[in-house]
Amino acid sequence: MDRHTGTPRKSVLDKIGYGAGSIAFGVKDNGFGTLLVLFYNQALGLPASTVGLAVMISLVVDAVIDPMIGHVSDGWRSRWGRRHPFMYAAVIPTALGFYFLWHPPQALSTSQLFLYLVLLSVAVRFSISLFEIPSHALVVELAEDYDERTSLLAYRQFFGWVAGLLLSIASFSVFLRPTKDYPVGTLNPEGYATYGLVGALIMGAAMLGSSLATHKHIKTFRPTPPAPKLNLRQTLTDIFAAVTYRPYVIVVGAALFGAMAAGVANSMLVYFRLFFWELTNDQISLIIAGNFGSLAVGVFMAGRLSRWIGKKWGAAAMLALAMTVNPSLYMMRVLDVLPPNGSTTLLVILVVASFLNTVFTIVGAILSAAMLADVVEDAQARTGRKTPGLYFAANSFALQCVSGVGVIIATTIIDLAGFPVGAKPGAVPQDTLNRLVIYEVPILVSLYILALACVILYPITRQRHADNLRAIAEAEA
Repeated sequence: MDRHTGTPRKSVLDKIGYGAGSIAFGVKDNGFGTLLVLFYNQALGLPASTVGLAVMISLVVDAVIDPMIGHVSDGWRSRWGRRHPFMYAAVIPTALGFYFLWHPPQALSTSQLFLYLVLLSVAVRFSISLFEIPSHALVVELAEDYDERTSLLAYRQFFGWVAGLLLSIASFSVFLRPTKDYPVGTLNPEGYATYGLVGALIMGAAMLGSSLATHKHIKTFRPTPPAPKLNLRQTLTDIFAAVTYRPYVIVVGAALFGAMAAGVANSMLVYFRLFFWELTNDQISLIIAGNFGSLAVGVFMAGRLSRWIGKKWGAAAMLALAMTVNPSLYMMRVLDVLPPNGSTTLLVILVVASFLNTVFTIVGAILSAAMLADVVEDAQARTGRKTPGLYFAANSFALQCVSGVGVIIATTIIDLAGFPVGAKPGAVPQDTLNRLVIYEVPILVSLYILALACVILYPITRQRHADNLRAIAEAEA
């Protein structure tokens, strides 16, 4: 039983149903963060900076839309509750948008292809936010216990990562394998088209399945006051009041800087694996497969750290560790102190490094999301307003930064390094590859340090959260 509300704790099936909703975001994040630049830059020939500009435009639009989605869902009233109408409405648009993103019409000019990428990026971001924000905000209503929330969000992280890892393996082992016409498989547009179809089907099924699985809990949620009349001025006032609340600013700052760091790392990772380390598709798939072990360890560690040292210090420790792994390896290669490319020893080092880095990232993401959930009651206890949708809109935007700002910074680095279009592994000058490291590492470490500084300032402890719940219960009584 939840010791604060007296309601039964959620079963494993309940947690699976809730967590499976993140599969759609995992697929989308894999596409935007790993393959989008490679597809539009290397396979279609769009300049990297142009791809980055398209992503930046979609991200600006997303920054305006996300708070509105969160605010409207907070005030929505229907027999299906506040969140589920939006979740159901997002299923078909998200699947269709993702499909067409990877199926651009042939013979488009550079300007037409740029416009197409902008429109489809905006469409996919909007539709995934329409699902992700209400779905993520459900955790506040599904559980109020400090540790139970961490458990629910661990399932969410688990399924999101599983989806991304499986599609990554399929991308390099199946969709983008070298063929007679395309000896370099990552230059094959047909492989990306197949990827888009499979990804769209998975996203649609996951979103619909999670919506149906959590639908039964609507009747158990706390009653909400009548919806206020729609007033644009009041809406903007509420949004401003929410987004300037100090604990919220702190946790979102940590999420934003951490997400941007992860975005830079993820967007550049495929370039480093293909050209810097000169790995084959099968070797890349092997490294990715090793990250399934990271999932189990990460989910286990998140719950334990939450109980042992609290969410704040657990997240801080993960950020400190995450900033050391890949940057250290890149600098060691530039200094020529690692085994040569193609050696078994180097492959083992890269497998272990990927495993550790993924553990640190997963644990940090789970604890950060749980910290944001606790901000909802902290704000409610002090302002009397409960707006989880609005707060989780910021979390959605932070996650979008993984594939947004990360892509923008990564494409800038690629252009500054003078990286060629249609490149083949082993044929890129070492000076060009070294410039990727010289530009990326300082940016990456700086972003992690900023995220760490924000986490250290986070004020909500286990005791403060318990006090908030008691104050809210007394006010409602």
